[in-house]
Amino acid sequence: MHHDGLKLGIYEGSGTKTCSSSHGFPGSFGHEYDDALQFAQWHVDCLKYDDCNQPADQQNIPATVARYTAMRDALAAATAQTGQPIVFSICEKTDFGVPNSAWPEIGNLWRTTGDIHDQYSRMVSLFHTNVQLASLAGPGAWNDPDMLEIGNGGQTDAEYRSEFSLWSEMAAPLIAGTDLRSASPATLAIYTNADVIAIDQDPLGKQSTIVSSTDGHWVLTKPLANGDVLVALFNETSSPATITTTAAAAGLSADAGPGAGTGRITYADGTTQQFALSVPDWYSNPPSGSDPPITMTYRNRSGNTQQAHAINVFLVKVPLQEGKTPSGVTLPDVSSTVTSGVPAMHVFGIAIGD
Repeated sequence: MHHDGLKLGIYEGSGTKTCSSSHGFPGSFGHEYDDALQFAQWHVDCLKYDDCNQPADQQNIPATVARYTAMRDALAAATAQTGQPIVFSICEKTDFGVPNSAWPEIGNLWRTTGDIHDQYSRMVSLFHTNVQLASLAGPGAWNDPDMLEIGNGGQTDAEYRSEFSLWSEMAAPLIAGTDLRSASPATLAIYTNADVIAIDQDPLGKQSTIVSSTDGHWVLTKPLANGDVLVALFNETSSPATITTTAAAAGLSADAGPGAGTGRITYADGTTQQFALSVPDWYSNPPSGSDPPITMTYRNRSGNTQQAHAINVFLVKVPLQEGKTPSGVTLPDVSSTVTSGVPAMHVFGIAIGD
């Protein structure tokens, strides 16, 4: 498997048997060091460690933490002996009351919810739980709201895209829960979206935090390693909605964009002319010298509905110096933004001369 660029994972349980409908296979309880060494010798890369079939005296918080700590230490010893690192995936799901805050010091990822099912409502429910736990996540330690159901047929492609995006916003493990050999092109397009995967695996390792969530209309913000801040808008309801936020609420400083810019016209004789555009509020206060916005509409499909949005096209005129021939134009950087609360796309054009 490693030769083909793949990783090898294995499943075990911390009890006397694993979680199986056929009463389970032997668990690792009391045999942690032997099993960890065997896994390392098999070159296993990840151990998912479940929590079924516990003796009565093990069904409490201290004993549960001790069981997982024992396997953590066993894996560390096996790595030291063989050189094979093993990612430790905890699958306890608070069955015996252990708070999620106990796991960052013990595992690399830990289940924060019950099992996922291929239903949109269940996916959203797990998101509701996991999104609250951002303070626990960081490099090498991740909240795990369970595997992805994308491609299993119980949700629409739009809902699956939401699932993949939300898991990536939460820096959650992206574990495919479908048979990729028979996956549709639409499913593979979601699983291989490099931009979304990069958000999930951003090296800063921050999970998104909640800006607002009123009436199922979510605004999430996630800082990235390069200093950017990612903002995600998610409408969990079945009704079209306009979701708004502000730069300040999303964690962007007031000067995140320049808000104004200086352009330059170069003439054939080598002289230049500068022009400035100030952009305090493109929508309600167009820059001086601009024409009123031309407003068109386009439609965006969201789920089974279509939403109409405006496109406001601003045309700003810059006069030329009389008698001179322009040879080039450097446009200003006005990457500050648009007014919050306006459901529109804004396009800006600059006309040089008449």
